[in-house]
Amino acid sequence: SGHNIEKMREKLRDLMKQIVCIYPASKLFQYVLEGLRSKNNRTRIECVDLIGYMIDYHGEEVK
Repeated sequence: SGHNIEKMREKLRDLMKQIVCIYPASKLFQYVLEGLRSKNNRTRIECVDLIGYMIDYHGEEVK
């Protein structure tokens, strides 16, 4: 999340990591890729971090 409040970003980051554990990585990956098109730099950074986490967690399943 590109939110200005750090605590809010942390909570959203934790929530997204929980979603990665229960939602199919292949479907979630498409939504996260859309976030990379954002004009907000913080949003793009969070998306890249989440993609890295998804690859670590799911491996090859992320496509």
